[in-house]
Amino acid sequence: MSYPPSYPPPGGQSGGQPPQQPPYGRPPPGYSAPGQPPAPGVLPRRRRAWLGPVILVAVLLLVAGAVVLAILLARGNGVSVATLDEGDCLVSSDLAAGNGSVGEIETADCAGAHDAEIFATFELDDDEADEYDDAAPARCAELLAEQDSSLDQLAEDDLEVRPLTQDEEPAAGDQVVCLVRHTEGDELDGPVFE
Repeated sequence: MSYPPSYPPPGGQSGGQPPQQPPYGRPPPGYSAPGQPPAPGVLPRRRRAWLGPVILVAVLLLVAGAVVLAILLARGNGVSVATLDEGDCLVSSDLAAGNGSVGEIETADCAGAHDAEIFATFELDDDEADEYDDAAPARCAELLAEQDSSLDQLAEDDLEVRPLTQDEEPAAGDQVVCLVRHTEGDELDGPVFE
C-alpha cells in the first residue's frame, strides 16, 4: 500500500516531518483541539457558563435567610418574667384568655390597651416554691395591700390577681410577678394602680 507524499501513513509520521497543528494554531490553555478530549481538570467554557448564576442565586438565598433570621431573633419570644418590674403593663393573648401557662408576653404602655398590669414582684423561697399553687397567690394578695387595695375591691371592678413565673415548675429564687387582669379577658384601657 502506498500513500501520496503529503499524507502521513496511519499510526505515525512520515520521514521526519513535524507533527501537524490544527488549522488555526495551538488552542489556548485549558482548551483542546476540535475532536480531542478536554485537558484534565479544566471544564470547557460552555459547561462553566451556569456557574455564575448559580453562585449569585446561592448568595442571594444566604442573604435573604440571614435577614429573616435576624428579624426572628429581634422579635424573639417576648420578654422574660425575670426582667419585669412593678408598674409594667403586659400584652399577651394567653393572659387575655386566662390560660394557665403563658407563652409570649410583651410590655406595653399602661396608658393604652393592655391585658395585665404588674403591681408587685418577689422571689420565691423554698416553702413558696414547694407550695407554689397556694403560696404564690396568697403572697400576691398580701402585696396587694401595699397598693391600698384588696381582692374584694378588685372583684367589684371584675378584676383578678394572678401570679406569674418564667417556668411552669418554679424553684426557690425564681421571680414571681403579681399581676391584675380583667376577669373576662377584656383589655385594660389605663393603669389600674396610680
